[in-house]
Amino acid sequence: YRAEIDALPRPPRTLAVFGAMNDKDLHGVLGPFVADVAHWFVSDVDSERTATPAELEATLAELGAAEVTVHNGIAAATLAARAAARAGDRVLAFGSFYTVGPAMAALGLYCAPLVAE
Repeated sequence: YRAEIDALPRPPRTLAVFGAMNDKDLHGVLGPFVADVAHWFVSDVDSERTATPAELEATLAELGAAEVTVHNGIAAATLAARAAARAGDRVLAFGSFYTVGPAMAALGLYCAPLVAE
């Protein structure tokens, strides 16, 4: 994933929306991005296996993250990131399908699959 991000033009600032499962290697997933992310918007995800916001915040602090805010839900984190973004900024949403799906829905970029009749 990091290689794909590095292949894109470098923005003035990168903001990140993040949520993941507690059985993931949080240091390994977050570490490659910490130096490039100006502000982290974290939340738990809709799963009983979620990493808590406190776990995410502590991991990011250990890794030296610049700024971290905790939100009640991925949708709220996504909307806060969008509100904080300035022209030319990049907003990454990653960590889990439980993060990306709700982030896309919050931005109106995703809708539930149609049910066949």
